[in-house]
Amino acid sequence: MRLLVIEDHRAMRDVIANYFRDRGFAAAAAGRGEDALAAAATVAYDAVMRLSLRTRS
Repeated sequence: MRLLVIEDHRAMRDVIANYFRDRGFAAAAAGRGEDALAAAATVAYDAVMRLSLRTRS
């Protein structure tokens, strides 16, 4: 299964993409919406994860 992870924080993006790679997914990662659109224009992904991990103050 091809998965695209979209997350602007590099460390979190890498952890999540690696988690899925370790479990057999073909996971790619993008840090911005523009990058995700460019990736999706060239590869047919089965699923896209757009993360918004914010903390409340």
